[in-house]
Amino acid sequence: MFTFSSSSSIGFACTPICGGYSWSWASVVYKLLEEVEARFGGRDKSFTFVGIEFTSGDVSQIWFPGSSKFVAIQLTDDARLDCNRALFQLAHEMIHLLAPAVGHLAPVLEEGLATAFSHEVAQRQGSSFRAGIPSYERAAELTNRLLELNPHAISQMRAIEPSFRRITPDLINSVVPTLDPQVSYDLCANFVR
Repeated sequence: MFTFSSSSSIGFACTPICGGYSWSWASVVYKLLEEVEARFGGRDKSFTFVGIEFTSGDVSQIWFPGSSKFVAIQLTDDARLDCNRALFQLAHEMIHLLAPAVGHLAPVLEEGLATAFSHEVAQRQGSSFRAGIPSYERAAELTNRLLELNPHAISQMRAIEPSFRRITPDLINSVVPTLDPQVSYDLCANFVR
């Protein structure tokens, strides 16, 4: 686990320093991606991650420019000048890079993990940034119930089934047998914002 520091309120700037460079968006992406793969299982390498961009949309998201085998992260325009917001959104979208699902809704488990991870990154940064949307907070709560019983549950399940949308309640309960079966069922439902 790591923390970042930004030398300005308007973002990360790659500046030469003794023995290397300061944080840039590329190095932040690298560290976040390295962490999520180490903790939650490898990403689907049939997709090529092509970078981040800022958009006028009101939600951050992944999208597939030009081809369904390329994936980019869009952060909201208001994150451009707010590093805490940008890191929160970026951490959330990193989870979606693990198993991109072109044209499919994410399950509650995936959105819950993305929200829980973004909360964790924000907290490490000393930020109180939260999703603030009840459906995301509920998804994070359900995912945290799973992770409290087995912190390695996600990587263990993804070693068997790498796609979040193909994880079943039976698979969840085989990895975390003490989890309430209703929670397993809820985690596998399509996420509704």
